[in-house]
Amino acid sequence: MTVIVRLLGAYTWLLPVVGLSALAERVDIPPYTPGLAAKLEVHPFPLIATYRRGNLQLVFAAGGHVFTDRSRRIATITKAFNTLKPAIVILEGFPTAMGENPPPLVAEAKMHAKANRDAYAAGEAMFSAALAFNNKTPFIGGEPTTVQQKQALIRAGYLPKDILFTFVLLDISQALRAGHVARVDTPEFQNFFDSTSRSNARALGVVPISLSEFSLRYRAIFNADFRRDTQITKRVDPGTSTLVGKLFQIDMIVRDKHIFATIMDELAAKKTRVGRLWR
Repeated sequence: MTVIVRLLGAYTWLLPVVGLSALAERVDIPPYTPGLAAKLEVHPFPLIATYRRGNLQLVFAAGGHVFTDRSRRIATITKAFNTLKPAIVILEGFPTAMGENPPPLVAEAKMHAKANRDAYAAGEAMFSAALAFNNKTPFIGGEPTTVQQKQALIRAGYLPKDILFTFVLLDISQALRAGHVARVDTPEFQNFFDSTSRSNARALGVVPISLSEFSLRYRAIFNADFRRDTQITKRVDPGTSTLVGKLFQIDMIVRDKHIFATIMDELAAKKTRVGRLWR
């Protein structure tokens, strides 16, 4: 059996796995904190590391987001896929509940090789989806639904307005890091903000947050104007002392536990190799 699982921001491969159900019962995912990160050994990306214990083997590969196929990250994914030949691939960015080869994502994967592809189709997730689909390997999402995330965060004591604010800020941070949004003080940003506010609110079942409301909450939480804040892309980093940092820390654990359960389900159903391709 082969498993590919990503926890805490990277690709992880487990192969061959015996007694994994017992391991699942004992799994304890530590919350990400800056202190935990400081204790970890740092290696340049992308990387692949292999670990063995008895008949359990772990191959760990990590890298950042890329939007071109001419990168070491894409070469690493290709090498891992061709070596492991997984029976199913689990991808970041969309819910497991969408099922195998969800049509909207198949359409995005088919756009990957086209010159007029959008940023999402150009990324490594859709490269991986296209790689799987073209090799007749099914792929599924590795995310919980937004409703599942909302329920878990509400149980942890957060309000729907806290969740919406954090999810919108996360989208803004990712867009800035990826270069989809150049600046947050331009008229064009308003269209992006309105779109992400509506889509997150619709998924959460709440009323969208306006840009003026977002600005006021941002200042109240971070004591800064988001339009001039040079730290805006780091405000969603988990483990910080702010409401957003604490909420996102819990959300990461919710997502990681979901992907672990998803891998267990795939192993139980297929009794074969499972590929986990993640950032």
